[in-house]
Amino acid sequence: MKKDSNEHTLQDLMKQMFKDCDMIDKVNEMDVIKTYRSVVGDLISKLTQDIKLSDKTLYVKLTSAALRNELSYKKQDLITRINTELNSEVITSIIFQ
Repeated sequence: MKKDSNEHTLQDLMKQMFKDCDMIDKVNEMDVIKTYRSVVGDLISKLTQDIKLSDKTLYVKLTSAALRNELSYKKQDLITRINTELNSEVITSIIFQ
């Protein structure tokens, strides 16, 4: 079946609607949070208290100082993996708190 030029997926239409309503930042934040949790795994997700996205910076509040120190060494790898999963450069830095 040939796809007409005016046919779009539901996901594309939802993204366009959010973009038109200036809600794309919130959608990006939700995508980044979900991707962060899948990239770091269950154990680190359980030790994560809060995640926020602001101006391409991901703020991650952790319950463990040792984990915060360990993840600080892997910042660039996490940024690359998250952006790769999302197929765009959504974040440029991570701040662990």
